Amino acid sequence: MHTPSEDLLLHVECMTYGGRGLARRPDGKVVFVDGALPGETVMARVTSDRRDFAEACVVQVMERSPLRTEPFCESFGLCGGCDWQHALYRHQVEFKRGILEDALTRAVKTPFETEPDVPSPQDRNYRCRATLRVVLGASGGLGFFARRSHEVVRIRSCPLLSDRVREIVASLERELGAVTQGRAVSVDVAAPSRQALVAVTIDGAPEKAAISRADNLRRALGIEGLSLRFTQSKKTWIIGSPHAWYSLETGRERFTMAFGIGGFVQANPPVNTLLVEDVVAKVSGSREVLDLFSGSGNFAVPLGPHASSVVAVEHDETLVRAGRAASSENKCSNVTFVRGDALRTLTRLKREGRRFDAVILDPPRKGARDIAEVLDPGVAPLVIYVSCNPSTLARDVSLLTRRGFRLESTRLYDMFPHTHHVETVVLMSRL
Repeated sequence: MHTPSEDLLLHVECMTYGGRGLARRPDGKVVFVDGALPGETVMARVTSDRRDFAEACVVQVMERSPLRTEPFCESFGLCGGCDWQHALYRHQVEFKRGILEDALTRAVKTPFETEPDVPSPQDRNYRCRATLRVVLGASGGLGFFARRSHEVVRIRSCPLLSDRVREIVASLERELGAVTQGRAVSVDVAAPSRQALVAVTIDGAPEKAAISRADNLRRALGIEGLSLRFTQSKKTWIIGSPHAWYSLETGRERFTMAFGIGGFVQANPPVNTLLVEDVVAKVSGSREVLDLFSGSGNFAVPLGPHASSVVAVEHDETLVRAGRAASSENKCSNVTFVRGDALRTLTRLKREGRRFDAVILDPPRKGARDIAEVLDPGVAPLVIYVSCNPSTLARDVSLLTRRGFRLESTRLYDMFPHTHHVETVVLMSRL
């Protein structure tokens, strides 16, 4: 066994999900190398040596890849937000395609179509939402967790954040202390349009003074709504509006969408628009659609004009409220939001004999294993699975093939440039 802090000369074979290069020691053991690119020979320092694999970081690049470039952020390598700023952007999409293809071909032995990848129209200034951590101590400020750590790295200006989010973050650094008195832990910012919402988590018990000062903070930030949550209370205080609005334009259609404080909204609006257009096109012709893990209606509301009925299932109350508001605003009376657990709702619908033409799955990163184990073509002959994790996607696709579905096609969307995260749309149909 090689001990941590030992240096090894390694040749990097490919990139892996998680953002690291894969190399092998002379004895064949896999080494995951931070900061390396495919084809490079690097001197790497072992940081962890486990039974099945080792971890290392680049000390020196001995043979440089033509894919390598200079990072554009001064915090790259310290901040845990980005993985691949040292690689030219166009090749990052190729890395992701390789990771996705490897995961799916291991899971499914039959051929499937690979649709053209969709890069992000812009690889910087794209993030319209972010969770920032508060830097404690005399320096103060906001930042992100360090790489594989819970230490906070102060970020003066993140190049991936949209202009609107950066405006809000700059104001927060000036104004936040007056409300939280140095007790803030984290801040969530969401601004898919000029309208924006902020959620602040404060350490300790609720404090009346902080609550009373919160509206001054909301006005100073120029946002529609602000929430305060204290770590020693289950209650959330909402100041201003609980939700805000943004536009989603798909082809010739324009939808007014709602998002709630603390609720999920896609981070890259231009890519999300392309993603929604694709899902709507794949479901086109389906009269009855079941949208599981529907969120605030990212797919359900744009599907309204194209289906007889859309049943959108979401467990988060904030998202359900936003979805219902968007349905009402867009006059989508055929879109019904059901607040509930996806598996329990699917089981109930199956028991009632409900049948659909298509099912949309858009689960969190952990995937939808429980759904994949019970969903079958008797519920719907078509499945559109939207995934943000190729590992859990491959597992669930394998389960669905055993349930009577065939993998038809995959399409990669680069929702998060300069990170290892992979967004995929998979189409499956009845065998």
